[in-house]
Amino acid sequence: MLSDHEKITESEPWAVLAPLPKSTPLLSKICLFEDRPITRVGRNLANDVVISDKTIDPFHCIIRIVQWPDGTLDVAVTDMGSKLGSFINGVSLDPLAYSWLKNGAVLTLGSKRNGPVGFRLIVGYKQRMFTSKFAAEYSLGMLIGKGGFSSVYETRHLATGTKFAVKVMRGNPFPTSGSTTMADAVKEVGIMKTLDHLNIVKFQAVFQERRHIFIVLELFPLGNLLSVIEARRRLEEPYAQLVTYQVNHALMYLHHHGVAHRDVKPENILMASIEPVLVKLSDFGLSTWVAKGAALESICGTTEYMAPEIEHIPGISYDTKVDSWSLGATLFVMLAGEFPWTDSPRNIQFDLLPAHLSDAAREFVERLLEYDPVNRLSPREALCHSWLIAVLLPDHVYSSRDVLENFRGYDKEKLVWSLPNEP
Repeated sequence: MLSDHEKITESEPWAVLAPLPKSTPLLSKICLFEDRPITRVGRNLANDVVISDKTIDPFHCIIRIVQWPDGTLDVAVTDMGSKLGSFINGVSLDPLAYSWLKNGAVLTLGSKRNGPVGFRLIVGYKQRMFTSKFAAEYSLGMLIGKGGFSSVYETRHLATGTKFAVKVMRGNPFPTSGSTTMADAVKEVGIMKTLDHLNIVKFQAVFQERRHIFIVLELFPLGNLLSVIEARRRLEEPYAQLVTYQVNHALMYLHHHGVAHRDVKPENILMASIEPVLVKLSDFGLSTWVAKGAALESICGTTEYMAPEIEHIPGISYDTKVDSWSLGATLFVMLAGEFPWTDSPRNIQFDLLPAHLSDAAREFVERLLEYDPVNRLSPREALCHSWLIAVLLPDHVYSSRDVLENFRGYDKEKLVWSLPNEP
């Protein structure tokens, strides 16, 4: 039962899984090498490590060496849904999730304690990851999404078992000085800490390590709005209406508190509930503080949803109404299943909208996609438009009593409905 790693590689292993004294005599050590980070374990001969004991599944688990942005290493074990399970220090592992194996910890397969297949992890001098404050409180799970400078994973709070999402900033964005990426990360966390709204993803915790940062957030396993649009090709007008109402409400809250989102799109609108619909605006990586009357100049956002004044009008600064344009483009995609323009945002293809769309909905989309931001609806003005007011009527198709009651109760507490004049 020798590992291929042990047979072929002549370099010193970074870590070794040493058989426990009470394990079956035929059990050999498992060597883990940095240059071969994945080790598959099971009864089937196709595995890297073959263990013929009857308590082991054909494909029992995967052991990984995970390298973090600052070069530190960690060992993760993923149980592949085995019948009798895998255990770290006697605690059962969640199937198909990353479970972290610390130096000196005991991994047993097929039996909780004192079984025939057990190992103790012994790591070399390079192991530094386990000083991580995040790893002391949370276990990292499956990858949910990946961006240019970050990845999002499912994570579990060790003390309570509650599942969250964690955004891990990666690459080399966190040197001790002079990094704009570090400033952006600090700004994102600073903004999210101040937000408290029913339709905005809730910040839970932040951990700043040597060269990376973990932002723990609410978890929404139902996915994002884009997945709903793709599944249905396009959304019914009443459904899109309620989604728009909630996102617009979140934008009004943000702008009142001096925050521009700058990346509103279906991928950043998470589904807390599909029926009845309840959505949460997420990803504040491009968000920024904006003072009343101040102008913004940075070119950022997603091209298909980016307001024309950000990129297409030279020499012109912009304000929070860029979020209204992005919401309009998102609504267009919800209703038509296609982007509103191809060659230029001056040429919106309104003929792509369904012929049966109500006049109020068509006019609302046009008011959000006004090329001139002066004539574009702000979130407060949009909330007063007849198309969004209709959401509050008792006969609205998708208006759930529970959702609307949450709105009303929340707004009375937070005074969101009674905002002063828009900044």
